Amino acid sequence: MKKKYIALSLACALVLSVQVTAKAEDITNAAELNQPVSINNIQSKKILITNVSSSVNEVTPGQIFELKFKLENNSNNKLENVSLKIAGVEGKNLLTGFSPVGTTNEIYGGTINKKGSKELSIKLISDPSLKVGLYNFIVSVTFNSPGKPQEEINKIIGVVIKNTPKLIITSLDINDNKIYSNFINAGKGPLSNVLINFKVNDKTYSKYYGTLDSEVEDSFEENIEPVSSDTKGVLEISYIDEMGVEGKVTKEIDIKSSETQKTAVSSKEENKNSFWSFIKKLFGIGG
Repeated sequence: MKKKYIALSLACALVLSVQVTAKAEDITNAAELNQPVSINNIQSKKILITNVSSSVNEVTPGQIFELKFKLENNSNNKLENVSLKIAGVEGKNLLTGFSPVGTTNEIYGGTINKKGSKELSIKLISDPSLKVGLYNFIVSVTFNSPGKPQEEINKIIGVVIKNTPKLIITSLDINDNKIYSNFINAGKGPLSNVLINFKVNDKTYSKYYGTLDSEVEDSFEENIEPVSSDTKGVLEISYIDEMGVEGKVTKEIDIKSSETQKTAVSSKEENKNSFWSFIKKLFGIGG
């Protein structure tokens, strides 16, 4: 009897030993394979956001804009208690930099019938000091089928915040074959790679300015070669805005040839002499 007890105890010990060893190996292997895993966030397809539109093409800091969402019921039953919410900005706390206008950040849509659709809209205003760039809004839609628990889908939409560039050529003149021009950055953001080209026929006069900050005015002066016949000159100022988009402004000016300028000067002198001749005759000056 004693021999059987010892044999049975030994057998149990071997089995336990094998089990513990196997578990330890599993834990070790799991630790070695502890790599980031992508989790499939499979969301309901009962309701779909099929279209998102904005009231403006480009949103500028401090501007009110409206986002309109089209929701479609893709299920075989009506959907109740439909609600759309702009939960926040990706990577920020809540709606940092934006505020809802005229309502909250959540709109109740009620019921959408089977295969039906509904449009919901939310007005927002961006902070006047908001930096330009792309902002991703986290949009949440909640709903439930009749008699069923609430369901939720989460989507992301992008909104571009951009300062509209506004470079203005305030003056452009020519005197004695010298060009004079003033220009100002009347926009809210800086402009980089500012380059001036003044073109006359096949000749180009250039000057690089670099960065032009907001509300800063600058000038351009350049001597040009005389032209043989009357023509037009074109002042072109190119730049790159904060979003990396290239732009330019242009202004034309008439340029007279040397001969035309001489004729104009002679005509002025003749008119001046005629005027004084008339005055002398009128008052009997100079006999």
